Amino acid sequence: MDRDEGRWHGIVDETETHGVHVDQVVATGVPGEELVRLSANAELLVVGSHGNRLAEIVLGTVSSYCARRAHCPVVVLPKPVWNVDKEEAGHDHARG
Repeated sequence: MDRDEGRWHGIVDETETHGVHVDQVVATGVPGEELVRLSANAELLVVGSHGNRLAEIVLGTVSSYCARRAHCPVVVLPKPVWNVDKEEAGHDHARG
């Protein structure tokens, strides 16, 4: 396991899952395509959204791509929801 992969596994390990089993997968490639590919073996895909409507209209987003193409249900968490959990836990994973 390389350093970056270990870092991401640590983030998932620190996240409260309320008893729900979470598979940790580190993949490389185009994010939306990889998530959709991996969703074929998933019961649920949870992704975050930055809420940038202009970017979504012009370019599309990973969360929108997944919501349209995933092989399982998709939950899109808006930034305030997933960002608050990190701040409350005293973690700033975006900066490493």
